[in-house]
Amino acid sequence: MADSTEKPTPTPLAIFRRQGDDGNTDDYILLAASPASPPTLEVSNTSQPIPTAVWDLMIDPASLPPHLKLPASQIHVIVSTNSGLKTAESYYSGLLSPLLSYLNIRHTLHTTNSPPSISETTAKIVSNGLENLIILLSGDTGVTEYLNSLPGASQKTTLCILPLGTANAFASAHHLSLKSLLHGKPIVFPTFTATFSPGCREHGEPLSESLTKSSSIRGCVVASYGFHASIVGGAETPEYRQHGIGKFKMVAEEIMKGTFLGGAGNGFKPYNATVQGIGAAKGTKHSYLMLALVDRMEPTFVISPKSTDGQVWALYTGDISGQEMIDTVIMGAYAGGKHVEKTDIVGYEESKGFRIENMEDKEPWKRWVCVDGRFVEIPQKEGWVDVKVAASEEGGFYVLA
Repeated sequence: MADSTEKPTPTPLAIFRRQGDDGNTDDYILLAASPASPPTLEVSNTSQPIPTAVWDLMIDPASLPPHLKLPASQIHVIVSTNSGLKTAESYYSGLLSPLLSYLNIRHTLHTTNSPPSISETTAKIVSNGLENLIILLSGDTGVTEYLNSLPGASQKTTLCILPLGTANAFASAHHLSLKSLLHGKPIVFPTFTATFSPGCREHGEPLSESLTKSSSIRGCVVASYGFHASIVGGAETPEYRQHGIGKFKMVAEEIMKGTFLGGAGNGFKPYNATVQGIGAAKGTKHSYLMLALVDRMEPTFVISPKSTDGQVWALYTGDISGQEMIDTVIMGAYAGGKHVEKTDIVGYEESKGFRIENMEDKEPWKRWVCVDGRFVEIPQKEGWVDVKVAASEEGGFYVLA
């Protein structure tokens, strides 16, 4: 019996006309990413007829877009070796580097092994004051580190993100991939700034150099408090980080049972704080609060369907049970964003930000605030966070899309 299982096929990246001696031929060269994991570059000859989807990937190697014509000192590749499943180095050596070499695009390579090193590397690059293209092999946390190292909105620095993290919400929402490098144009994306009160901590360390000073983090994906923030923060703890994409589900299940980080097993309990700036947040008990600059956290998880084309929306649920939150918000997001239609449970509004203070919960993980994969612990009662969306022309950043 023949095997009817479809074999994975290469992903086309670019196609261009093969130049003959007379400069005129009907033969083409196709560049593609192999279906292997991690992928490698495949180069093949092809001819008419060419599918429309492939034809749309036509390039002229002799006339590449401006961002690929920069000198090697202004095209930088940052490989984040510890992102996601740690495949960035193999992705670079097997696919990206051969692709750049084939198209005669010279570049400068940087290898990093921690989120702060991405920020440090980016800061050094942009300090040259020149036009730069930075190709980042990382996930959402790497994008945040990159963003926070920029001096401000500038068309001089353009990011190309190759999503190699665990969830890759930013790239997933904006459909960014290696094709963006060859066919994309610099587009400005919105950002927000989360300002934290003195005494806030990240991974147990003070967020600012002084506990008497406030500090800020810029973001471009989400700012959240409640269930989502606890899941993201918990997934980054040593107990769960090693489990890859499955870590999020594991943490969620523990929170629902009330056993997360040593809980007594009394089930899900709402979070206690004062929320300002969100119309639906009337009381002091909350379960899910998210400011979303993207429509989805992963390809099939549409958490904020209206957060497209630079629009920023806030999603909120108050004092509801854990099961109701799962059935409504989580299952609705996996159903294409149906949860926002349940206006009796879910508050959904266009937003410029929010402020949270008076966090009463004793458990540190119930006082976490998530900013694009980073999570910050707010001091009990006296701590606060203030999140504000920046105007695109003032606080946006440029990405190949």
